[in-house]
Amino acid sequence: RVLNKNPEARARFYEGTPFAGALAGPTATFTPENRGILINHLLDRFWGVRSFKSESRLEAEADLDDLLQFVQAGTAQNDFNTRLVMRAVCTAALGSAPIVLQ
Repeated sequence: RVLNKNPEARARFYEGTPFAGALAGPTATFTPENRGILINHLLDRFWGVRSFKSESRLEAEADLDDLLQFVQAGTAQNDFNTRLVMRAVCTAALGSAPIVLQ
């Protein structure tokens, strides 16, 4: 199931962040501070806290912030579009996670 379509699953996944509860439109939800919180939360969850070089993380943070701002630009201000933006950034963070083969 897509987390953003299930409020209970979203609340568990995003626990401790502004994204765990009710969502406003993209502009109100994705303030500069909240963008950083979302991006760091996703990278910690998908990449792990210590499994990458700091340069890679900084580059990923910048790229995900650019993506988030691009996707939210010009969208209607409602919670549906907020969830779509979150889904895009979540997918990008997961898809860019380093792979460790042992």
